[in-house]
Amino acid sequence: MLPHYLRQNIPHKALRSLSCLRLSGHELQVQIQRYNKGVPYEQRVCDRCALNNVQDEAHVILDCPDAQLVSLRNQFQHLFDAIPAGSTARLRDFINQSDAVGVADFADKCLALFDH
Repeated sequence: MLPHYLRQNIPHKALRSLSCLRLSGHELQVQIQRYNKGVPYEQRVCDRCALNNVQDEAHVILDCPDAQLVSLRNQFQHLFDAIPAGSTARLRDFINQSDAVGVADFADKCLALFDH
């Protein structure tokens, strides 16, 4: 059976971005550095903030204080409000919520900030 988001009427570009996010087919440091002579995971730090956290999907979507990402999160605040309080799986809850169209739109705009 197809995942929920693949059964929605989502524009192709946004659907592709959401799929890339879910399947690690993006240009975040966690993936780029993976193929750069095997840089250790903990050294694949975010190049958009000074937190020294690994630039992975959870960091970028949920935590990075970069002004552009914060602005994008504010624009899509309703998606973040839908994450259950106290969730220990915030990224999973964010990506799998019922508003797949909104999540795909957010993913598209978010990943566009990292296109090199």
